[in-house]
Amino acid sequence: MMIARRVVAVVLGLVFIVGSVAFLILDRAHSTMGDPDFLIEEVRKADVFNFAYDQAAPLALAQVQRDADPPVNVTKVDREIIGAVRAMLPPEWLQEQSEAAIRQVVPYFMGREDTFSVDVPFQERFRVAGPGIKGAINTGRLQETLYRDVVQDRVEQALADKTIPFGITLTMERVIQSIRAIAPPDWIESQTNNAIDSIMPYLAGDTGGFTISIKTGERAEAVARELKALAEPAKIRAFVYDSVLDPQIQRSIGMGLAVPFALQVTTAEVQQAMRQALPPEWVDLQAQRLTDATVEYLLGRSPAFAVTVPLAERQQAAIDAVGVLADRKLATAYNAAPSCTPQQVASINPQDFLTRGIACRLPGVSIDDLKRLAGVGEYNRVVAGLVDNALPNSYTFSEADLRNALGKDQAAQVDNIRKWMREGFTFTEYDVEKKIAENEYGDRAGRAWSSLDDMAQRNFVQQSENVKDYRAARDRIRGGLHYTSDDLVKKIFDSEGQDGVDTLNDVRDFVSKSWVWKTWGWLMLAGLLGGIGLLAGRSIRGGVIWAASFVVVAALIMVVVSSVVSGISHTQVNKQFDKELAQEGRTELERLLLVKGQDVALQVADDFMGGLRTRSIVFLVVGVAAIGGAAAYPMMRKRKGSGGAPAKDEPLNPGSVA
Repeated sequence: MMIARRVVAVVLGLVFIVGSVAFLILDRAHSTMGDPDFLIEEVRKADVFNFAYDQAAPLALAQVQRDADPPVNVTKVDREIIGAVRAMLPPEWLQEQSEAAIRQVVPYFMGREDTFSVDVPFQERFRVAGPGIKGAINTGRLQETLYRDVVQDRVEQALADKTIPFGITLTMERVIQSIRAIAPPDWIESQTNNAIDSIMPYLAGDTGGFTISIKTGERAEAVARELKALAEPAKIRAFVYDSVLDPQIQRSIGMGLAVPFALQVTTAEVQQAMRQALPPEWVDLQAQRLTDATVEYLLGRSPAFAVTVPLAERQQAAIDAVGVLADRKLATAYNAAPSCTPQQVASINPQDFLTRGIACRLPGVSIDDLKRLAGVGEYNRVVAGLVDNALPNSYTFSEADLRNALGKDQAAQVDNIRKWMREGFTFTEYDVEKKIAENEYGDRAGRAWSSLDDMAQRNFVQQSENVKDYRAARDRIRGGLHYTSDDLVKKIFDSEGQDGVDTLNDVRDFVSKSWVWKTWGWLMLAGLLGGIGLLAGRSIRGGVIWAASFVVVAALIMVVVSSVVSGISHTQVNKQFDKELAQEGRTELERLLLVKGQDVALQVADDFMGGLRTRSIVFLVVGVAAIGGAAAYPMMRKRKGSGGAPAKDEPLNPGSVA
């Protein structure tokens, strides 16, 4: 009879071993993946958010730089960009929000709660992040990047146009040096800080708009100083000659000026005489006036542009020089002419020389005699008078001349430059929306945004889907992120239909019931241990030893299983991640995330199996202690007794033999 009972007890013991292993694993799963505290601890160990800022973000910015072509090389200011985001959304704040979300979501998926609601209050972060953002970006590197990337790009475009006014030659380094003087780093920093102070309340939803005002007029003196410093006196002087005086003489005289005796004073001769008659200091004065007027006009301090060059005050000397030159040309022509024949002498009228030119030289008549006979005794003065009548007394270099000197591309920016210097530069929330709409319009219509008039642009801004998304994002910042179980169900329904929602509910119901199964399972295992003790033991002490023995066996099996599974999980995790890492074309960022994912997966597996092993060891200790206690019980009773023979164990069943 006892053999049969013990056979049944062994069968129950095997059931207990299998059941205890299963319920130990189930219990560990509930206390890990179903426990918000475990998941929170895993996130803390992984240090996810510091990892994101310190290691992942720099590689992400580098990848953005490779995939796009922005005017600023973001990798040069990666610390500033990351620091600004970190100041706005610090790791500890992200950790706090993630932990709150885990505590909301996990009970829902485990079936312990019917709903969840995740609320992330962004608004307050935007309200208080301003000082931190300023501190993060004001390192000096941002300004250097603006100088070397944005400014250099614009300067290269301007220099490539090769239409620099007044013939000035500029180098990249010299222009950037001037821009540094006009907009020094501390001034850029102050403008950046003002922009942050204006934008952050708008993003937080505390204001309906924002206005960034850059008062460029306060840098007008620096601009004037640098523009004048860039003007090369020798080049401006040459410009006055080549582009002001010479063209005016060309327009006035044309290909040349006909003078008495059928001679011609060429344009080049007049131009050369004018250059010789104008002293350098006079030309430099006109060049300075031209430079000053140009600067004042570009700065918007002059309503119009016009520089009048007073030729009359200096041209008399040049005109006289041309007369003397013509007089010499006449003498040369007369002396070079052949002697008149008797027939020519008889028929020539000296007056004919005035219109027909020097046909021959009259015998015994000098050039001076000829001029008197022809009625032009002071020939040089006659010629000078003709030149004087042809040349204007002054020349005005107009706004049209200036724009032509600037070239087509730069001239198109003159009005903008004047406006910016006079009114400053203003950027508002509408400008942001307008830029968003402009990009969308180009993608959709394939036409230039500038083809629309102002009203059409405003209408498109209001209709733009991208602008609506931008406004919605700002509303979410103001109201915070609010995500509930209803939102999740709706999303699943929209993507997978009712079947997806039913699957979600089935999983939650199954997980919820597993909690009940776990409780009843432990009660069942306790019952099995009781049955094993009653069936296999001849006494209470024997029953305890039998029952505890199966606990020890189950615990030993679980210790071995946990160790083996831990090793297998390590191998499989490493194998899978190594396979992913070995794929060609992986970016540096992807490799970093995979390595981090591998570390986290191994960490979670170790914590899961380590906890399972710990519980198994506890079971083992309890079982061994129970066996030891039961075995030592008779000796303990003997020591506590009166010294007589130890009492026999009480039988488990009346009538049974010990």
